[in-house]
Order: sequence, then C-alpha cells, then structure tokens
Amino acid sequence: MDDSNAELTSVCNTAKSVWEKLLSVYEQSSGQRLDRLMEKFFRSEKELEDDIASHIAKLQRNFSELNDELRRVAKTTLPDLLLMSRIMSTLPSEYFEFKSVLESVPIEERSVNKLTERLRLIEMRLPSKSTDSTALVATRKKVFKKPERKCYACRKPGHLAKDCWKKGSKPKVEGDAFVCTVEGVPESEVWIADSGASAHMTKHKNYFVDFTKFVSPKPVYVGNSDGIVAYGHGTVNIEIKVNSKWEKHHLTECGMLLTLVEIYFPSVRP
Repeated sequence: MDDSNAELTSVCNTAKSVWEKLLSVYEQSSGQRLDRLMEKFFRSEKELEDDIASHIAKLQRNFSELNDELRRVAKTTLPDLLLMSRIMSTLPSEYFEFKSVLESVPIEERSVNKLTERLRLIEMRLPSKSTDSTALVATRKKVFKKPERKCYACRKPGHLAKDCWKKGSKPKVEGDAFVCTVEGVPESEVWIADSGASAHMTKHKNYFVDFTKFVSPKPVYVGNSDGIVAYGHGTVNIEIKVNSKWEKHHLTECGMLLTLVEIYFPSVRP
C-alpha cells in the first residue's frame, strides 16, 4: 500500500478490518455504479474530432457496460432500439434528414450495424471538416461568403450591368430580388424564380441530359445570400413560352446539391 492507504488503515488492527476499510472508500455500491453508467450513457455527445464509427463505438461500449450492470443487479437489459435512438439523438444537424428516413424503416428491420453503415455513407458524402472548432467556423464563413460581383459594363464592383449608371440607370443603394412561387402544384415539381440566386437549381436528377460531378463541393447562393453546397453540374432541357409560343431551350452549367436529397443548378441558353 502507498502512504495514503497506510494512513487510512492505520487504526485497523486486523486484515479483515483493513480490507473492509478499503472497500468502503474505493468500491462503489451497485446502485451508485448503475447511476453513474446511466448518466454517462444518456449524457454522451458526439465529440467534434470523432468520426461516426468512433462515436457509435463509444456509445456501444457505454451501452454494453450499462446492460452488464442491469443484468447483474436487476436481471434485465435495455433493447437495441434505445441504443439506436441514442445514436440518432447525438448526431449533428447535417444528419437531420436521415432521421426522417430512419423513421420510415420498419422496427424489425432496424439494427445498429445497418444504422452505422448508412451513417458512414452519409459522412463520406458530406464536405470534409476541420477537427478544430475555430477553424471549422472560419472555414464555413469563408466558403459561404457571397462573392462581390462586378459590372461588365464599367468593371466596377457593387452592382450589375443592368443597374449600371453608365448605361443610363441610376445607382441603387440596395438591390431588389424578384421571387416568384407557384401554388396548386406539388412542392417537389415546383420551379421558383429567384433573381437573387447565383444559379438555377432543381432537385430532380432525372431532368438532366448530361451530368458531371464536381471534384470538390462548390457553394451556390439563394436570394437571401445563404449558401448551399453543390456537388455537380450538367444540362437540363426546358420549354419557355415566348410571345405566346413555346420554344425549346436548355439550362446549362446545372449544379447538383447533395445531402440526402439531390438538387441541381443551371443557366439558360436557347
């Protein structure tokens, strides 16, 4: 024994009393250990530096220790559904859409291994992240910062050619964005006109007559300057009504946004 333990047992005069003294100091009761394991399991959060596999492994270890203690103390165990629910509740916002997908899977078909496999696939498709939280925030701000546009008429920043005073227009303090929505059409089929967006977008991959995936994700911007990550581009054939006549055109440079739903973007060319 070290000096601290020798001091603890200095008043003990038998081996039995020494052992009982040490047990009372160091060994947790069954109830205390069970409480500690439950708190550890239900308070666990995903660490920024952990990948999905490592995070799930930690939760599985905590869950196994908790079940071992429950089996010993109360002759019962917790179901794997609780572990899967705990895994989903600790995921960051990037995985939010997958939570809805999981809810549609029959309970009898769910398993921790299948869940881990699906989450790892999603993780591989997400943009790479810095393990340093400060760098992560800085990177996000840099990626989604809307670039300053230049007028091709006067080559000065801050406005577009259609608003250029060199062409007779008066300078504007603020730009206006035109947004048009459609009612009476299923949401998945609606096209929305938004002049403040940096590119056209659609979430239907089957609309594309050709498609090329980006080497690395690129941001596109909507009317309120929010950025969305695009994963590819291609061409979409469309029809446009001009002077009461329908003409065939196609949208080029269509980019793809990919989370759990695939979205794409384009520019118009006859």
